[in-house]
Amino acid sequence: MTAAPTTAVPPVRHEPAGTAALLVNSRGHYLLHLRDAHKPIWQPGTWALPGGGREPGETPDENIRRELREETGLEIDGLRPFAVVDSGSDGEPTMVYTGRWDGDPAALAVTEGIMLRWTPPAQVPFLTVEPGAAAVIARHQADPEPRPDARGRPQSLHVALPPARHTEPLDVHLILRREGPGGPQVLVTRRAGPVYASGLRHLPSGHLDGPHEDAVAALVREAREETGVLVDPADVRAAVTVHHRSPAGQARIGLFFEVLRWHGTPRIAEPALCDAMEWAPLHALPGDMVAYCRAGLDAYAAGARAAVHFQLPGDPVGYSPGADRLRLLPHPSGHGRANAPERAAHARSRPAVEERPAPGAAGPAHEEGPAAAGPPGWLPPEQYAATLLKATCFACVHLTDEEGRPLQLHAVYSATHPWQLPGGTMEPGERPWETAVRECREETGLTPSGPPRLLATVFGLPGEEWPFASVGLVFDGGRLTAEQIRGITLSPQEHDDVRVLPLAEWEALMPPRDFARLVAVDEARRTGVAAYIGDWDWGDA
Repeated sequence: MTAAPTTAVPPVRHEPAGTAALLVNSRGHYLLHLRDAHKPIWQPGTWALPGGGREPGETPDENIRRELREETGLEIDGLRPFAVVDSGSDGEPTMVYTGRWDGDPAALAVTEGIMLRWTPPAQVPFLTVEPGAAAVIARHQADPEPRPDARGRPQSLHVALPPARHTEPLDVHLILRREGPGGPQVLVTRRAGPVYASGLRHLPSGHLDGPHEDAVAALVREAREETGVLVDPADVRAAVTVHHRSPAGQARIGLFFEVLRWHGTPRIAEPALCDAMEWAPLHALPGDMVAYCRAGLDAYAAGARAAVHFQLPGDPVGYSPGADRLRLLPHPSGHGRANAPERAAHARSRPAVEERPAPGAAGPAHEEGPAAAGPPGWLPPEQYAATLLKATCFACVHLTDEEGRPLQLHAVYSATHPWQLPGGTMEPGERPWETAVRECREETGLTPSGPPRLLATVFGLPGEEWPFASVGLVFDGGRLTAEQIRGITLSPQEHDDVRVLPLAEWEALMPPRDFARLVAVDEARRTGVAAYIGDWDWGDA
């Protein structure tokens, strides 16, 4: 999040109503406390500083020591007043103290809220942080020293909170479409269990997991979680947007996406929430559908880009022709809808498992569009390219000490692959060796000098963890001196440890497949014969 605007205000002339602690460790990270999301408290569900309100007769110093003890069990010496913050909650200011602590938040007994964690300052803008805490962190980043006035009073901060705005949830809906004997079909499921509209049919759908997830990523995730199919984000097409209001009066925005290509066979992947799945004709949908979902499909079938579906009190949740509140919004003047469902060609709706021409050849034409440059009935290269298997590419380096013992980094983001070679995904415009050098420099502070020497090629098919194939190149990064190893600087957002061990000792710390790759890479360096690892499939341990 972006910190709320702050301005300096005259020092408060009365005692603060509460206190908070800005605790910093030796790495410059801040201790943040995740507040409960569904309680009548100030800024629920946000990351905040530990602290709370004063009790009668309690001084601010006594208050902060008690709050830290009750919320975290900590007794911190050397706390200093840093700022008095007015967050506008009730006009009463909060005294913020600053101090240092280098312990492990996971070892603390959290008695209020959800959790405590060390947070790098670079992550703060991407979290939902309580405005007062965000303002204090921003001021501390600018100047970490307390700056009392001539009378010894801490600096004052006023947080100008924006007025509350109306917000509405965002849904994503998957229109998985194929061509059936009588025309286009879409995949529908029947909801089951303790969910909204249980017993009615609906499209695979869901909500965004948070501000870190965009709508396409959410759709890809929901498709995998509910139907087991893997969808390439490049194959997701915007279909229609529906502004919906339920009979109970709650409104929401629904983004309906069309997907014509996928990997795998749809199945019931969440049996506790879905008890039936079928392919339904787009123009003869089942009668027992959720009205909101039916409105989206009817708008899609009509070629609309957007629609409003505001139900009235007393309307049924299920679709009823007598209570159809769908209102299609007209297109901009002079702009028709390209690729409307009525124009869809049946061969567009084919699964991604299909025969493909040899590389360099153009595929058969399946879509309406401009004539291709080439034999009649063949797609232009750019259209054919859009039908091919997508793959991500990565590059990494194999480093050892002077005795030939492999060096690896411990990843904070992957429990299934904890120990890894320095490396990462290629960026646009990069070549593999350039990626390996950049990633090694970013992750360790070391810059391999080259020349590039290939040790292994790695290939993996898509899986539940990732919807793309992957191709990787492992290069020889050279032998490091003891001084170079001691000088390694880790990126805390990615790695928290570096180790150099004899090859055999790595086996106990790694999944079998990871260790087998390390053995193959190490042998390639010793023998000079590059290894080929062709079964690095996603989802395999």
